[in-house]
This record gives sequence, structure tokens and C-alpha cells, in this order.
Amino acid sequence: MSDRAPLPYEPADVRRRLQDRLHDLLPRLGIDDRLRGKVLLTRNPRRPENTRKGNFAIWLTGEGAGSWKDYGLAGDTRGDVFQLIEYLAKLNSWIDSYWWALDFLNLQRGQVRSADQAKLDRERVEAERKAREMKRQAQDERRSRSLFSSWLKLPESIADTPVETYLRDARGIPMERLGSPKFRLAALRYAVRLEHVDQDTGEVTYWPAMVAAMTLGLTVTGLHRTWLAPDGRGKAPVHMPKKMVGRTSGAAIRLTTGPSGQNPSRAARKGIVGPLAIGEGIETSLTVAAAVPEWRVWAAGSVSHMGLLAWPACADRVILLRDNDWKPEAREAFDRVAEHWRRQARGRRVDVAASEVGKDFNDWLIKGAA
Repeated sequence: MSDRAPLPYEPADVRRRLQDRLHDLLPRLGIDDRLRGKVLLTRNPRRPENTRKGNFAIWLTGEGAGSWKDYGLAGDTRGDVFQLIEYLAKLNSWIDSYWWALDFLNLQRGQVRSADQAKLDRERVEAERKAREMKRQAQDERRSRSLFSSWLKLPESIADTPVETYLRDARGIPMERLGSPKFRLAALRYAVRLEHVDQDTGEVTYWPAMVAAMTLGLTVTGLHRTWLAPDGRGKAPVHMPKKMVGRTSGAAIRLTTGPSGQNPSRAARKGIVGPLAIGEGIETSLTVAAAVPEWRVWAAGSVSHMGLLAWPACADRVILLRDNDWKPEAREAFDRVAEHWRRQARGRRVDVAASEVGKDFNDWLIKGAA
């Protein structure tokens, strides 16, 4: 076996060159949005069904410029600028993105590498990938613990807070049908003053917020935040008043427990099963929970997240709450969600429910009361 020749340019140097030319690089990769601010929130060019701008984040400044994350995908869906090239250019490995970068930067490739040298490169890249994955998992676990700790410090009840005002008065949800104020909606808490950062302008403001725990298994792995007006009679007047943070893929906002009053794990251990309704947003899901208290109801945060949940043992039937978005890509995205659940059903029932008025069940509720 021949000795492995060195790469013609140090990867760190190539990375810096790519970061300096992000304004040229991103359009080559299918990202056409205007580049401004610290983080570009856009759509994933490889996922046309992802119609919500903001799920795909690319950092534009600092040492991590060119780093990215898709908040609508599970698994290893983040990386540095080399992995951005690998993902968006549909390459097979890090070393392929390295050579692609040299061509983009008009740098000479140097000596052609032998098959043995290429094999060593692949082995090195795979070892580095595994190390990155282990590091990412450790970072996710630390982040989850930190988010859960911050959520636990918030008041346990939303009664007599702007959150209750928002849900009851602004969204028209009959809160009295959701249980006693003391124990109502354990997943939701109230933050008196929560920082909001406008990713386009960098402006930082503070507002009250509804903070929802997103749970995967037995662990709170992420948070869903909805910034509110000070009196709770609407959302805060900010760009993107709803954001998720942490590991949210595969996690859900577990809003109600149905008549059993048991969390999913305890219900499964006791052999208690029943219908589970799953929607995108908290408001439409709570509307259904108030109307059908015998259902266990969860919110996923987005349509793409609905298709990342696993069938829980406490459910003998799943009802998917579909928003009335008639764009072809939105319909295709929901069809994939429905197919995801039917694959898991194993003879159990999967239904789809949609409102007859407006874009979702909460819209129907509000327009019906008007």
C-alpha cells in the first residue's frame, strides 16, 4: 500500500475561503435568499414540501459561517460548510465536498490520488463523521438538560396569566373544558419576560410567552415558544412569534391525557389505550381537545414534525388533524405524514380530520363564534 499523499490544501484553509465567499457559494447551492443578518432562515432546496420559511438555518457570520441545520428533519441534519456542500450538492462524502470546493474556488487539485489513498481518505472521513455524531449527541443531551431546567423554573400553572388570556380570549378556546386550573395543561408554562431575537435584523426584544415542553420518550428535549402581547390578547408584534428550540424532531407537545389522566408511559404499563389526536399547532390541537375530551391530544409544532413521531403504545387509534392548506406541496407533505402513520398502524385505525371552515379547527371555532 502506498503512502497517503497530503491534501493539496489544508481543509481549515479551504473552509475559510468558502466562508469568505458565502455570497457566491449559496446561490450555487440553490439558496437564493438575500444574505443579511447573522442567520439566514430559508427553505431547504432539497425539500420542496417544506413550505414554511425558517426551518432551514444557515449561519452567515463568525467562525461557524456556513454551518447549517434543518429543524424539520430527524437525525444528523446539521454540519459545517463542507457538509452543507455535501448535502445540497448531493455528494457522497466529505472528501467529495472538499474536491467540489477546490473546483468552486478555482484551486488546483494537485496529485491524483490512488485507490489506496482514496480508501484511507474514506476511512478517515467516516471516523471523523462518527466523532462528530458522538459530539453532536453529547451537545444535544446537554442542551436538552438545560432547556428542561429552564422550563421547570417557570410557574406550573397558566391560570390567570397572559397565556390563559391568549388561549381563552384571543383564540376562543373554552378553557373550563380542559380541567381544573391547577392541573390544566401540564405541558404549557408561562414566561413573564422572554428574549426574542429577530434573525433578520438582530433586534432583541422581551415579551411574555407561552412555553411548551416538547417531549420524546420520558425526556423533554425541546421547547416551543409563542411570544405574546403584554395583555395576552394576541401574539407579540414580532417577526416569527413562534419558534422551536432544542431537539424537536420526534418530540411532541403532549397537551391532554384523555379520561385516563395518565401520561403515555404509565397508561401503556397499565394497559390503558385510547384515541390520540395529533395536530400542527397548539391552538388548533387545544380546540379539538376541548371539543373531544375523551381523546388524548398532542401538537407536533409543524406538519413535517407530525411525520416524525412514533406510534405510542397508549394509542389504539390515531386522528391526524389536517390544516386546510391547498397548495400542492402542502398537500403532498400531509400525504406523506398520513402514509407515515399508516405504515406504523399494524391494523390499527388512522383517520384524518379537517375543519369545515377556515384554515384549521381553531379558525373554525373563532369564525363560528363571530
